[in-house]
Amino acid sequence: IRSPEVSLSSVKRVFVESLGEDEFNRSLRETLIVKLRQSPLTVEDQTLPTTDAVLQAKPGANKRQVTLRLVNRAGDILWQANFKQHNAGQIAEQVVEKMVEAIEAEKRKRP
Repeated sequence: IRSPEVSLSSVKRVFVESLGEDEFNRSLRETLIVKLRQSPLTVEDQTLPTTDAVLQAKPGANKRQVTLRLVNRAGDILWQANFKQHNAGQIAEQVVEKMVEAIEAEKRKRP
C-alpha cells in the first residue's frame, strides 16, 4: 500500500469522485474522466490502495461556480482551483490542463 502522504509531484493514479447527481455534474465527471485518460495520468474506476489522489468537487459561493480539488489519501489538498459553470467540456479541459501543469511544475522543482 502506498503512503497516504503523496505529494502533488508524485500523483500518477487519480480517482474522480461523484460530483453530484444533476445533469451538469454527471456530465462534468464523465468528461473529466475522458480528458484525464488523454493525459499522462491514470484514471482509476474506484478508490484503491494504489490510488494516489482523488479529484473532488465542492459547490462554490454561488451556483455558477465550482471548486475542484485534488486530495491525497490523507485528505491533504494537493491542488485546488475554482471554475465558472459554463460548459462541462470546457471546465474539464481547463481542470486537466491546469492540474497536469501544476504536477509537472512541482516535478521540475524537486531535485
